[in-house]
Amino acid sequence: MDRPQVAQPQHSHLMALARDVIKLADLQLQMFTLDVREFWSRAKISSVVLVLGAVTALGTIPVMLLGLARLLATAFDVPIAWMQAGVGAFVLIFAVVLMRMAVSKMSDAGQALKRSQVELHKNLEWMREVLHRDESQQEDNEVY
Repeated sequence: MDRPQVAQPQHSHLMALARDVIKLADLQLQMFTLDVREFWSRAKISSVVLVLGAVTALGTIPVMLLGLARLLATAFDVPIAWMQAGVGAFVLIFAVVLMRMAVSKMSDAGQALKRSQVELHKNLEWMREVLHRDESQQEDNEVY
């Protein structure tokens, strides 16, 4: 005797859609990863040139500061050694203040990324749980 088949729940279509959305998101992430790799493979030479330019520019700073100290020492009739020490101390304090401000801002900015990462992870775990629960319910409801 044939047994009547149990109707599948209406939400099975939604679960299939959710599964497809998750697969699509996974594919998008894989494509993004490939795009980032391709970007860095193309940007290597430009990055090296940029770093070399920055190092060269940084190398001119001591020369400029020594020139400034000599100019100020001459203008204010102060020994050059004292003016070099004063200019160096001023620039060092200025640099430390700038770096402290930048580190503070970067720490704040990093928290937003961490929050998004944690939320995405929670959402994906929830979707996996729902999908697995739906699959196990479908297996329980199947009639052979």
